Amino acid sequence: MDLTKLGVKILASKGQALPLRDLIPHFHKIIQDQLLPGLLLIDVAEYTHMHQGPGILLIAHEANVSLDEEGGRRGLLVTLKRPPQPDAAAALEFAFGTAQQAAALLEKATAGKLQFDLGHFEIFLNDRLAAPNDEAHRGEFRKALEPLLAVKVPGKSYAWNPEMDPCRRCGFTLG
Repeated sequence: MDLTKLGVKILASKGQALPLRDLIPHFHKIIQDQLLPGLLLIDVAEYTHMHQGPGILLIAHEANVSLDEEGGRRGLLVTLKRPPQPDAAAALEFAFGTAQQAAALLEKATAGKLQFDLGHFEIFLNDRLAAPNDEAHRGEFRKALEPLLAVKVPGKSYAWNPEMDPCRRCGFTLG
């Protein structure tokens, strides 16, 4: 299974009511100061007008980083486009690492008004053609993820809640 088109969303535990527009300057600062190593940062796009949409999107060559509100759940989302290596472990490490770094930057920039729960996240494959959301692909995805997560977060066990809607991307909410 190709995990290089992976998406990881670390869910917010505090700051859901914080206006998204107030956070736009922090995304620009991330670009200006090149605060996310490994990404060629390009631009910031604002989608705050969309209900439960992508919110604020930081566009990079390798991935998109956004303060996403899909499904009514605010979180820091990293969606890989061109990971540094076409290897599942490296893709997962890059996506999680980038999400953790961006979450820490936003927590610091907001003086803790926005916080993320690193133990509660969503993970999905952003390729509906190669990985349709069915039982077989969810099983294969979980089988590929379990050993990678055991290395990334040793000793942590997760409740795996699958996305069951076949019209949505193949993935899980873990927490």
